[in-house]
Amino acid sequence: MFLIKVRLTGDFVCLQMLPLADHLTCPVCMGRLQHTHMTTCGHRYCESCIRECIDRLRRCPCCNAPLRHDQLIKDAQFDTLIGKARFPLPELTARVNGPS
Repeated sequence: MFLIKVRLTGDFVCLQMLPLADHLTCPVCMGRLQHTHMTTCGHRYCESCIRECIDRLRRCPCCNAPLRHDQLIKDAQFDTLIGKARFPLPELTARVNGPS
């Protein structure tokens, strides 16, 4: 499910999909996810970022749950999705037709 914020301006509807970009960003390095790995608690990180965090803290940087390297799950399908998305996503504006 994608988060969409709708704003009415005159006879236009502005759909802002910038929150989607937040889901494509690593919470550690704040860059585009690369070689995405998911934790058992459901958070996604760049592989190098999460491995470094585990080496230093042995915890998930987002929720502080205990974490080991062998608990990481490679998320190749998410990497494919990111590769197809424009980043950052621009604001989309669509013309709304009145009733016929």
